[in-house]
Amino acid sequence: MHQDAIPIILLNIAATTCEQSYVFRANQLKKPLNLYNCIVAKSSYGKSSMLNLVESAILAVRNARSTKFRESGNKSAESNHIRVTYNEATTAGVLDSLKGCTRLLITEEGDVILKRMGAFLLPNIGGRDASMSDDCRAQLINLYDHPEQCAKKLKTNIVEVFDSKLNILAGLTGELIERVIARRAQNALADALYEHFIFWVLSGDAIDTEINRSAWDYSQ
Repeated sequence: MHQDAIPIILLNIAATTCEQSYVFRANQLKKPLNLYNCIVAKSSYGKSSMLNLVESAILAVRNARSTKFRESGNKSAESNHIRVTYNEATTAGVLDSLKGCTRLLITEEGDVILKRMGAFLLPNIGGRDASMSDDCRAQLINLYDHPEQCAKKLKTNIVEVFDSKLNILAGLTGELIERVIARRAQNALADALYEHFIFWVLSGDAIDTEINRSAWDYSQ
């Protein structure tokens, strides 16, 4: 893996397993420890291995600590049936999963999933439904800033999110970020959701995945 992989992995594990933890800015302002972050790198930089380690560690904690990650009021489900992580989501799906608990959206296909969700403003919308994308963007911002209490009025009912936390970890190749930067180069307004994300840019030599047949020991 890349030399910067371990700090990124540990930070994401801590952000999720700490659940509804807060810090107090200036000892007065309560700030949740939500983490929206993306690993930006080309292929062969070990993004998949990093995401697999994060997910494996979180599931290991879930299996070892039966009281963690449970939805509010749900004490009967077995710990290995609790879905702490998911790899794709819609606005309604995200809201439905946050019931007094912590969830992690983790995906290797961030260029596709985040674009489909409309997470970032792009130079052109390419025919997508702008109203649906804006709705998802607004919801993600609300869940980042006010995870302790968030409500959404649907057609027939009201969905409430309380004492919950959503983290996002996505792997990007850089294609989506290139389009975001292109939009900023056009002197467009700032993208509020984009500024909520941390981008880990991995550079340097790619991980050598070529099979070195000359080093094989054929004597065995």
